[in-house]
This record gives sequence, C-alpha cells and structure tokens, in this order.
Amino acid sequence: MIALDASTARAATTIAPARPYISRLKPVNVAAANGPRLLPTARKKEKSARAVPREPSASAAMDSFSAGSPAVIAATQRASRTASPTAPGTVAPVTASTAAPSSRKAAARTGAPRRASHGVRSGTQDMGTKDSTAATRAALLKAAREEFAAHGLAGARVDRIAERAGVNKERIYGHFGTKVDLFNAVITDALDDLTERIALPSDPVQYVAELTDYYREHPDLVRLLMWEALNFRGPELPGFEARVARCGKKTASLAAGLDREPSPEVARLLFTLTGLALWPSMMRQLGRIILGDDVEDEAAGRDQIAAFVAAALKGGAP
Repeated sequence: MIALDASTARAATTIAPARPYISRLKPVNVAAANGPRLLPTARKKEKSARAVPREPSASAAMDSFSAGSPAVIAATQRASRTASPTAPGTVAPVTASTAAPSSRKAAARTGAPRRASHGVRSGTQDMGTKDSTAATRAALLKAAREEFAAHGLAGARVDRIAERAGVNKERIYGHFGTKVDLFNAVITDALDDLTERIALPSDPVQYVAELTDYYREHPDLVRLLMWEALNFRGPELPGFEARVARCGKKTASLAAGLDREPSPEVARLLFTLTGLALWPSMMRQLGRIILGDDVEDEAAGRDQIAAFVAAALKGGAP
C-alpha cells in the first residue's frame, strides 16, 4: 500500500461523507420530461390530427348546391341566424341572398342582382375623379403660366411645370398633349379671364381705362403675349380662328357704342385702344427712363390715356 501524506488524508476525509448523499439522487430522464422527439413527417401528421376541421364557406356551399351537399345546410343556417331568426330545428330556404356568394362569378351562377348601393358608390367615385381631374388641370395651368411667363415657350421645361404642380409630367401630356398645346391652353385660359372681367368695349374711354388697370395687375399675361409674339406670327398661331372670333365680337360692340357699322376703321380703333392699355405695362423700363419716379403714379397714367382717347374721339378721330 502507498502511504498518504497528511494533506491528502484530510482531503479524503472531507469528500468521503458526501458520497452517500450523491448516491441517493435519482437520475432525470430528459427524454421523458421533454416528450418523445418526433420526425418532421410525424409532427405534420400529429398537427393535422389535432386541427379542428373548418366549416365550409358560403361559396363552397353554393358550388355543391346541385348535389345537395350538407355544406349548403350549414351555410344556410348561419345566414338565417344572421339575417332573420327561424324556429329551432328548422332550415331556412336557400336563396341567392342567404347563400351570399363571395365572388362575381358565384353571383352570376345564382342570378343574384347587384345591390343598389354599388351604383351610389360608383357615382360618388366618378364625381371624386372628375373633381380630382379638374383640380389637376387647374394646378397644371397655374404652374405652366408661371413657367411660360418667366422663360417663354422655348425656355420652359415640362419637368419644372410638373414639379410646381405636384404631379407626374406624364399628366401634362395626358391633359394637353404637346408643350405648344399647353402654351396655347395657358394663353386661352388667361384671355378667358380677361373677357370675363372686362366688359365689351361699347364705351371706348371706360374700356381703355379698365384694360389698362387689368394689364397692370396681370403682368404675367403681358409677358405671355410678348413671348407669343416672338414665337408665332400670322395664321400659324395656335387657336388663331377662336381669337379672331373673340376680337370680332369686341369690334362689333365698339361699333355699336360709336353708332357705326363694323368696319376696318373700327377694328383699327380697337387695336389702338389695346395698344394704349398694354404699353405702360409692356415697356416699363422705357416709362422709368422717360418719367423717372412719376412712373409709379399708375392712376395718373391711366387717367391720361383715357383722357387722350376721349379727346381724340371728340375731335373726330376715326
């Protein structure tokens, strides 16, 4: 036997009493605690066995209606309990409304009429679409008016117009077509506003005064007309015939106010009145050169133009 030193003997004496307690501990069966481990295929089978069978849908019931499937009875009972109570133990008759098909195809098979509310929603949706389209068109016209007034037809960019309007540039082509068509639409819209605000020139003095104020308050229209003059000349002007008809009505009104027949002389008088009203706003820098700070007295300039017209007509101007 091998002799033990004193420290080894003390360690053996300390560990020895713990052995009886360790021997009394029962082993834990880990597999039994966690349950049997199943293969993936077995798990799927067990899950499907525990799954609760789903009730057949109403559309499935309608598909099996001709065969007299029990699914029809189940769907009918649910529909009858929801729509109108029936006596316990009775089955409500199967109709298109109680079966409640879940698709248009099923509705066509049952011959169920569409609900009237569909038409109401469709009409409301159409109105909303029209409002949205009108709002988009107005936003595009406003943005294009600013862009064309600042840069002209050649310098204007469709991307900037779309960005200002907050829409995709494809909407511009959808609403107006080409950039030239958009420019023409802007001019037409601006002249429509002028026609609505300024009465026909039956009184030439009042007409030239009001027109002078309008051009001063709408410098963007003045710039648009100047850009138009640089890009178009003669009958190739977009909307030329409509513009001729518009000015023809003004000439006829002016002739009636002067107790004359429409004539080239009356048309030239209308052209002169328009030029007098446009000139202060069109040649602003020239007015500052000639008048200095007095160019800011716009009311005095308007009144002088009106007085000039009155004196010319009184003196027998053609």
